Amino acid sequence: MTQQAANAFLKTLEEPPYFGVIVCTTTRWHYLLPTIRSRLVRFNLVPPATEVEDPVVKIIMEKDYRTQTDKKWKKKLQTVKEKGINDLVKYVKNMEEDPLKGYLAAYEIIKRAEETDDKGFLELYDAVNSKLSGKEFFLFNGILAKVALWSLELEGTENMEFVKFLDSISRAKIANFNNSLTLLNIFLRYREEKRGDRIWS
Repeated sequence: MTQQAANAFLKTLEEPPYFGVIVCTTTRWHYLLPTIRSRLVRFNLVPPATEVEDPVVKIIMEKDYRTQTDKKWKKKLQTVKEKGINDLVKYVKNMEEDPLKGYLAAYEIIKRAEETDDKGFLELYDAVNSKLSGKEFFLFNGILAKVALWSLELEGTENMEFVKFLDSISRAKIANFNNSLTLLNIFLRYREEKRGDRIWS
């Protein structure tokens, strides 16, 4: 919604008709005005498709892959978790061959960036950065930003600046930014947001 539309809708929420029930749906909760969010009760709806506990993995599963059996899911998920960074980058680069494995690999990469220590973080960044160039780097960053955005939206982050940054990277059609710097930004800011760290040690 534009700012004007959001302000107009706010009036309806504040004074709803006595005969009606208003149900709102959005895939961009954090784009709503705080005044609108404060007047709604939020429910995250992710249909159960498997026994996977990680909510981001559930979102990946529900995008386009519900036809896959639990057995296939578990095998691909386990395969991704066991692979080194070279294979994970390759899976993301080859998204067209196996989108499921590509998204799972992107999520595994960003989780490793979050969970590792400072030295491991820099090693991970260097390893990914050295394996990508040109258009494939641009596409890689878009996929990584999309997965990071799903993760942050599930947690209800209030960091709108970072959410908008990730959204702009995931939607970009023209590679008019520095890919290496964008990757570092995604990694570092995601890590800080998830861990609550604001100081690089």
